[in-house]
Amino acid sequence: MVRKRSYRGGTMANGVQWSTLYLGNLREMDTNERSFSVETAKPLLKTFGGKGEEALSHNVVDVTTNAGHDDVIASDNTHSSDSVEYDLGDGPIKAAVDSVIAMKGTVTFQDGSTYSSYFGVFQADNGDSFMMALDSQPQLASQAIDSVTFKGVLNSNYYGIRQSTKDDNKFICFGPGTRLETPLGPKRADQLKPGDRLMTLDHGPLPIRWIAKRRVRFDPNDPAAQPILVRRGALGKALPRRDLFLSPDHRVLVETQPGFALHEPEGALAPAKALTRLAAIRPARGRRSITWFSFLLEEHAVIFAEGVAVESLFPGPEVWARLGGAEKSQWLALAGEGRVTGALPARLMLTTREARAGLDTGYINLPTTQPRPAAWSARNRRAPVVAMRKHA
Repeated sequence: MVRKRSYRGGTMANGVQWSTLYLGNLREMDTNERSFSVETAKPLLKTFGGKGEEALSHNVVDVTTNAGHDDVIASDNTHSSDSVEYDLGDGPIKAAVDSVIAMKGTVTFQDGSTYSSYFGVFQADNGDSFMMALDSQPQLASQAIDSVTFKGVLNSNYYGIRQSTKDDNKFICFGPGTRLETPLGPKRADQLKPGDRLMTLDHGPLPIRWIAKRRVRFDPNDPAAQPILVRRGALGKALPRRDLFLSPDHRVLVETQPGFALHEPEGALAPAKALTRLAAIRPARGRRSITWFSFLLEEHAVIFAEGVAVESLFPGPEVWARLGGAEKSQWLALAGEGRVTGALPARLMLTTREARAGLDTGYINLPTTQPRPAAWSARNRRAPVVAMRKHA
């Protein structure tokens, strides 16, 4: 947000995307176009959202900016041609920003926790009103939001919105932040830090060596790019405990039958996208972005997400190729003189085709709810070993 006296200009490309929560079409708050201050904030002084189907996490809307020659989406008070575009489900809408307000309030997340701060709200000239995620508020992207209660106005003397300070954090839809099993009980992924320990199937608690957090955007019409949604209870015995989002290639521990050519008594790891043949496991269609957390342990391991046995980050060559320069430097520092990639896999890793064939023939069962720890026999089978040493 930009106060009347603070703008210094600059250049900025159009098409910056904000993740917002749509609050509804509200009564006009800026009734005097000759003043930058908002005349009334009464339409905002209430609670928006609720539980279940009323949750605000169902109202995530991406807003695309058109700022012209600078970094500021100016309000219509300035007679600017700046605009925003969004889609509420009935096709694209193009509108001008009519007013901008910083509201004091409290957000309630899906797990019942709360976050009190100030929140940026803007109203378009057609009455559509949106809450924004500031770059300085990563808490808003940590898990699904049920509701927000606005309690008062902090400031309303703004003539526009600085677009580059609203485009880093993305509201996460539907499920809460994934909870991973630790020695102290389940803990949200966004609350973990290097040195914390995760419970593993084979080795007990292991420390986290490195964490990656990535915001990924994709075409909502491309099902191959969509996260895989495992509905609560889809795997039996109330597992997962909550809706679980996995990246398509994230591997889940499954049971294989003796007649399966790749049978292993302790199970195998199958890509999540191969499990969409099962009930209540589907691509999360329509998603435009998601925040992924990855955890590198001392070795590749089976860990527990919402009670489901899944893999930790496997440091293979494919992952290495996706790392940026700074991330590769961090991995090299962690490896010292040892291997950067080429770790032994925690279980036999099935390809998507193999896993689907096993499901279709009945040789692969639903991921086990009571996985078996063991020193399995196939550690050297099909492990993509590529040695990349620090001084290679």
